[in-house]
Amino acid sequence: MGMSASQARFLGLTARKTNVEYEGQQVNQQRTVLGNETANYYNDLLGMSVPVPPSPNDYTKTVYTFNDGALTNSITSMTAQPNGMYLISYTSSWTNDFSLVAARTNRVTNTLLSSDLKGKTLYNEFTKGTAGGCYTHALEKTGNQLQHIAHVLYHMLPEGTYYATDGTEVVVADTNNSDTGKYWTTPTASGMGGDRAIMDSIANMLGGKPIQQKLVDLLSDTIKAWKDRSLTTGEKTAKSDEYKAKLKEIVEIDLREALDDGYLVGASKLRELGIIGSQDYIDNDEYLKTLSPLQLNNLKDEENEYIDMLNKKYGNDSWFVRYIQNTTSGDWEPFFYKYTDLVNAIYDENASSLTYINCYTIGSAKETEEFKGIKARFEQDATGRIINITLHPDEDDQVTYAVTTNTFTDQAKYDDAMNQYEYDKALYDKTIQETNAKIKIIQNEDKNLELRLKQLDTEQEAIQTEMDAVQKVIEKNTESTFKTFG
Repeated sequence: MGMSASQARFLGLTARKTNVEYEGQQVNQQRTVLGNETANYYNDLLGMSVPVPPSPNDYTKTVYTFNDGALTNSITSMTAQPNGMYLISYTSSWTNDFSLVAARTNRVTNTLLSSDLKGKTLYNEFTKGTAGGCYTHALEKTGNQLQHIAHVLYHMLPEGTYYATDGTEVVVADTNNSDTGKYWTTPTASGMGGDRAIMDSIANMLGGKPIQQKLVDLLSDTIKAWKDRSLTTGEKTAKSDEYKAKLKEIVEIDLREALDDGYLVGASKLRELGIIGSQDYIDNDEYLKTLSPLQLNNLKDEENEYIDMLNKKYGNDSWFVRYIQNTTSGDWEPFFYKYTDLVNAIYDENASSLTYINCYTIGSAKETEEFKGIKARFEQDATGRIINITLHPDEDDQVTYAVTTNTFTDQAKYDDAMNQYEYDKALYDKTIQETNAKIKIIQNEDKNLELRLKQLDTEQEAIQTEMDAVQKVIEKNTESTFKTFG
């Protein structure tokens, strides 16, 4: 017997109902997933820390200071000890007006690299002087060194009769009789040339000065050795070395002291003696031309101190210096350049620097020194505020200072913390907004699924109603069939 139309309809409705129920399950599962995502977002929000603005109190501290003349001392730590004593640490700060500081660089030309500044100082050493030829000649010439040493000694003494410390008579006169210990002092003397005027100047300046006796004694010893035919060549060479050393010492020490005592006036004489550097360099330097010989000599020592300071602070190197006059004060100020910075700079076709070159000068800088583990005792007023501090109490070197109490706010750190807060707050607000936007999207998706689920419920109710009706039709048909064949 074939299937009736009612039965076929019922089977179709059953299949539709099954599909609706399955789709409803899928919708519920999707809503569950969305619900979990929403819960996770809410948990994230709950787990976020709300940024808190910094408190100025967190960056404010009480600082105790005491002054000792130009020194300002700030206590950095206080550790209580028995019997009201403390172990303190403090930093001492002061302004050093003779300190190396960075300066705005001036344009330089690479012609500086070939000047007398390179490596040591403004000045050449004495033995490198370009004008003191007679002296240099005596120290460097080979052959009869004793004769050459006597030569320069004759010309460093005015004409006259002298007596060495041992009583030996030494005559310096205008004659070339070497047997009598006299030597030529006229401009026509062999090998003298332009050095005659220089040596005459030396002789005039040394007359009657203590250095003169040293020269006379050395000249006497030199002549004796020169004329002593019993001495071998080797012994005379040894004497030459000894006397050369003495001559060098007299010139480079005693003569400098004579200059310091004011025996010499005028930078030209210093240049003639070779004691200062290149004449052309000094003549072309506006600052050096203003200095007296004594000031020039002192400047060399001063520049050596500059070199030590520069090497300690900025690393060992050769250094250059240029002096520039301050247009406001009129003072001449030194500006220092490192050799490696100059040679590594880039220059244009006119040899002027194109790149920035580090430059340093003498200026004011704040310096500090820390002292730790110092014994101290404090005195307080009625309110408990510290008013005095005694360092090294009950010892011979104890000393008491008045204490100033200051409230110090580290504004820079507070501003940094506030900037961090503003950044964190902006990030927090942005995260909240983004998370709420994501939650809203999920909620909209869930609402759409909820509407679809209601549609499926309605459809399922309609299918069930129709299935019930078809079921009744089938039951009636079955009952009628059974009656027909009963």
